[in-house]
Amino acid sequence: MKADTRSIGRALDAPSPEVRLYLLHGPDEGGSRSLSDRFAKAMGADAERVDLDGPSVAKDPARLVDEAASSSLFGERRFIRLRVNGDEAIVAVQALLAAEQAGHPVVVIAPQLKSSSALLKAVLAAPNALAFGSYALEGADAGRVVVDMGRDVGVRLTSELAIRIAEDCAGDRARIASELEKLMLYADAAPDRPREVDNTAVEQLGSGVVEDAPSQLVNDAFSGDPSALASGLSSLQQAERTPLLRAAQRRAVMLMEMRARIEGGESPDLVLGAATRTMFWKDKGPVSAQARLWTAAGLEEVVAALIDAELDLRGGGSGDEALDATLLNTGRRAARRR
Repeated sequence: MKADTRSIGRALDAPSPEVRLYLLHGPDEGGSRSLSDRFAKAMGADAERVDLDGPSVAKDPARLVDEAASSSLFGERRFIRLRVNGDEAIVAVQALLAAEQAGHPVVVIAPQLKSSSALLKAVLAAPNALAFGSYALEGADAGRVVVDMGRDVGVRLTSELAIRIAEDCAGDRARIASELEKLMLYADAAPDRPREVDNTAVEQLGSGVVEDAPSQLVNDAFSGDPSALASGLSSLQQAERTPLLRAAQRRAVMLMEMRARIEGGESPDLVLGAATRTMFWKDKGPVSAQARLWTAAGLEEVVAALIDAELDLRGGGSGDEALDATLLNTGRRAARRR
């Protein structure tokens, strides 16, 4: 079945057992990945994610059905994320959609699918699957989508401001989601605690008043400069702690996903090119270097440590110290890999 912007958002935020597969296609790969992350969040922090790629599934079509039906090692929720380039996984997907029982849901990211794709046609015709195309947003339609995206995170926007954000982000949904998250933190908003924001907030964020310090510290940590990191942390303001934690978590997850794709056999240049295409120019070089410095396993450990630091920060205990220690340890580990 085909989903529109609102229905795919509702479906990903509250996954239904009746939907076996979500196909996220279209040229805006960042938007598809943002939607995939939204689904992962809905599944819960403890959910197990299994990553597959098109070539491996093409060689063994039964694997997708087997993974969807398999029980998690520790009994937690489970989902499969499959990245394809074209129709190489069509046999596996057809088997999944036709199986008597599927078990765990599958999210397929397919930025290169054409409208004539057999995979796309199969999903559109299936009552137990959803397909959504991500495209760069433009004009008034972009404004309406950004208003809805802002509402989801507790940020209230005028249509004029929403259009401005869409234009500043070149219609890229992933960049828009990132900007809205910064606005959410800036305004201390939440879905159950909505706040209105205006041009002043957008201008301050755009000029780097809130973001520059956390961004530099994140680069110091993942690039392996513990000395600069320690100096920056010592002068960090309390209000910047949460933005720093969020920025570090986003970077760790992004790098982990990039490394998983590279270690899975994808071209490093293609992976890095796709990931940095819409990134802020100051971060493109550091992120490319960091992706070559780390391993997926090492980054998974960093993600787990940052989650522990967040729990400490929320608990009101030694959260600041835990965050600093985690970042400094990350910086030392990166320095040893240089």
